[in-house]
Amino acid sequence: MGNFSAVAYFFARDLLDKLQTPVGMINSSWGGTDIASWTSEDAQVKIPELKAQVERWKAEDAAFKPDEAKASYEKALGTWKTRVQQARAAGNPPPRKPQEPTQPSTDQNHPANLYNGMISPLLPYGIRGVIWYQGEHNTSTEEKARLYEKQLPLLVQDWRARWGQELPFAWVQLPNLDRKDFRPIVREAMLKSLSVNNTGMAITVDVGEANDNHPRNKAAVGNRLALWALDRVYHQKLPSYSGPLPAEHKIEGGKVTVTFNHADQGLKAKDGPLRDFLIAGADRQWKSATATIAGRTVVVSNPEVPQPVAVRYAWAGNPTGNLVNGVGLPASPFRTDDWKDPAPAAPAANEVEKTDLFVGGENGVSLYRIPGIVVTPKGTVLAYCEARRTSAADWGEIEVHLRRSTDGGRTFSPAQHVAHLGARDEGNPHKKEGGEKEQTVNNPVAIVDAKTGAIHFLYCLNYKRCFYMRSEDDGLTFTAPVEITAASKVSGPSATGRCWPPDRDMASSFRMAALSSPCGCLRQGGRSRPLRDGHDLQR
Repeated sequence: MGNFSAVAYFFARDLLDKLQTPVGMINSSWGGTDIASWTSEDAQVKIPELKAQVERWKAEDAAFKPDEAKASYEKALGTWKTRVQQARAAGNPPPRKPQEPTQPSTDQNHPANLYNGMISPLLPYGIRGVIWYQGEHNTSTEEKARLYEKQLPLLVQDWRARWGQELPFAWVQLPNLDRKDFRPIVREAMLKSLSVNNTGMAITVDVGEANDNHPRNKAAVGNRLALWALDRVYHQKLPSYSGPLPAEHKIEGGKVTVTFNHADQGLKAKDGPLRDFLIAGADRQWKSATATIAGRTVVVSNPEVPQPVAVRYAWAGNPTGNLVNGVGLPASPFRTDDWKDPAPAAPAANEVEKTDLFVGGENGVSLYRIPGIVVTPKGTVLAYCEARRTSAADWGEIEVHLRRSTDGGRTFSPAQHVAHLGARDEGNPHKKEGGEKEQTVNNPVAIVDAKTGAIHFLYCLNYKRCFYMRSEDDGLTFTAPVEITAASKVSGPSATGRCWPPDRDMASSFRMAALSSPCGCLRQGGRSRPLRDGHDLQR
């Protein structure tokens, strides 16, 4: 039993004890994976947001360079080994081992990969139902968390269609964990997915470990799944098979009254007065609330919020809520609003997992310089940097390298070239411009449009010419460079010289829907002046 799912074991044991009938289980699982990997590609491409994810993976696969990725990994591995020794000598916990690079198309999180390898081969084996325990991977970014509301119902529908029947389907709502991520949104998606017929959910926010994503109390998780199956699938009438679920709410006289389903044998507060209720007015400022039980309802209020508009309960990664029903099953976290929350606060300095993104001496790069980083509206982190190949000097063969992270900066793609690829690139239209043997691509600046998600990228060539590119696919690909030097020239014969970005704080800006170039012009005689803003590079 050592390699089998403990939750599945306790689930089946409880069914056996109650039904006195042998119960067979098939364990098809892979820890820490994305729900997209468990759903067929045919089903996902029918939903625009999920189709875009599939296309991004395919683009990353096409851009993957195995030799460069291997060299980068070996360098990171050597650095990691050194840091492990240093950590042990200092009595500190060792850093996390770097992840070995794989071809994106073979990655366990690639859309449909685990469906193809671990679910499809089971068809058309006869099964009675499905229990599902997954979701942690999808809490890392807001984009992933919000997509879960579409992905879970889709997975249920996809598997039911493949088996040709409305399989009973129950899942585990993510347990409590003290981590700065978007776990509450994934829990909410699981709650909303109960609108799909013949589905159930085990609420586990009271049995997790604050500092461990894998609750030790597997028996409680399996038992709560079994309660649903016994009552709804095997028709064993139980006192209750689910914790309280919010049904409706109304606002009257400065109070919000929430009515619950599954308030079997009444609602109760476990271990003291009700806690972890929040209330807010139109200003969206959350205040701790007083909550009292009245039959199947909870009345929530705070005198500092005389005109409330929304209530939340246990809306945190590691909540402290204590609302249960009469048989002791916990209530699901919920909210009555749909407001977009600020991103989770960054961890303290001593909690940050440090990663070497660009390391001189690898991949033929002598030195990396002038790093930059931006975050797109989808939560993708783009890190870029000058890559000086021939020397550390300001002149020579210099490129721009970029790395992407779609999991909040935990892991990054291998470095890839953007802008011109220098003298080695036969496709560089300016390879031999001016008779120079080497091309210096320098001073990159990236700007993200928060409304459209477009990424605007600007850089200089040989300190003389300015170029602009744009990405509409979250930084996977960029348009061909457009030269904008002419738009930035100062009239008059004395204007010859070189272009450079001014101070980073003033390097670029959006003004009146036009993009301002991050360039200045060094005039002859050493006198400088900034170029005019807003030269109509329309987004």
